[in-house]
Amino acid sequence: MERTQQKARENIDLLADYFKNNLQREQGIVVSEVIKGGSLGHGTAVNGEFDIDLVIYSQTVSGDEVLRNGYKKWLDKLVNFLDRLTEVTITKRTRWSIQFTFRSIEVDLLISPNWSSKQQFFDYLKDDVPQSRFYDFSLCASKWQVQFFKQQPNQVKDFVRKAKEWRNGVWPKDRDTAGRPKSYLLGLLVAYAYEESGAEGTRDAAARTTRKLRSLVENHRTLDIWWEHFYERRDYPSLLPSRPRIVDPANPSNNLYESGIADKKANDRSRDYEPGDGNWAGFAGNVHTLDLS
Repeated sequence: MERTQQKARENIDLLADYFKNNLQREQGIVVSEVIKGGSLGHGTAVNGEFDIDLVIYSQTVSGDEVLRNGYKKWLDKLVNFLDRLTEVTITKRTRWSIQFTFRSIEVDLLISPNWSSKQQFFDYLKDDVPQSRFYDFSLCASKWQVQFFKQQPNQVKDFVRKAKEWRNGVWPKDRDTAGRPKSYLLGLLVAYAYEESGAEGTRDAAARTTRKLRSLVENHRTLDIWWEHFYERRDYPSLLPSRPRIVDPANPSNNLYESGIADKKANDRSRDYEPGDGNWAGFAGNVHTLDLS
């Protein structure tokens, strides 16, 4: 498994370098940074079903233009760029992304303004973005979501992988499924359960984390989960969602309680950056079968 994932990382690095070296010359998009997100970027990929989000941060893209017209202009340019690559097959396009395969790897390509800091991004959301448009900017927090998981203990990442394996068994990829927890939500819940149960350094860490995670999901209507790794809650009260809530540690406007659960069509990809439906019935009804040991 590790060799397969390592090969995928090497291929994605080649693709990211190609964007950095050629996108400005061919399409006029200045590449400030390319972030590798998704399960592969978070270090929580499972065998046989891992994905990668490539997020291009560009100073050519402005928040104001995204507010006015969305990402269409930039996605058009990215499609033109990808069409010239013989090893790329575009499979789908959404409001936020271009989905394609590259050397058998499933990739979601997104583009974001290049925020000078987290605070600039949060302040822009607070001062300029209406609440109805918050989710159009959710993908902009990808770099800090990656940082959050890089800071997690290896044991947490191992438990996240086990939780994903359980999720993939309950909601198989080749079937239509309702109320499927997305990978980012599942990872955050595992990290929180691990912290709150005092599992670190204990012999029964898996059992403690499992019990706490089951309890959180079964009592989901009372959830009020948040972190202050990248911002202080008191600085952005207007961005914080109402309860129940699982506030994205990388974006105070993103409530994973709603965005982290969604129905999924057979063989479709589950995308963390797209809206959810907040239907927890299936998750709560099946979590008693979860075991992280």
